Amino acid sequence: MRKPAKLEAVLEALELQMNEFSYFLDLRTGKVIAVLREHLRAAEEGESFDHLYEWQWEAIQTAIDIEVNFEHYAALPGKSDINEYQTMEDFCFTIQSDKDRTRLPDAIQGKGAFRRFQSAISSL
Repeated sequence: MRKPAKLEAVLEALELQMNEFSYFLDLRTGKVIAVLREHLRAAEEGESFDHLYEWQWEAIQTAIDIEVNFEHYAALPGKSDINEYQTMEDFCFTIQSDKDRTRLPDAIQGKGAFRRFQSAISSL
């Protein structure tokens, strides 16, 4: 059974991303998980983990679980994958109200688009 994620946790993970980590949403628990890319690579390649310290085992087990049970995880996009303007534009066309759905795309045109978009959204 899928458990809903807290939007706050997902947004925090997207904002605080570090290059050496990949971020996943565990669809079973709704929790965001950060995993070292080095551990994911090792799990994917089936490397031996005998040389690791005990405190590293939990992280490795998580990486292995992601590799083996990938259907239970959703990879979060990296910072370079996120196009903020495209996200705003896509959102505009999901609005149910015809009036707002036509007004929002106008708000994101030209200089100051992010400020106008924020203002327009808060008035919905």
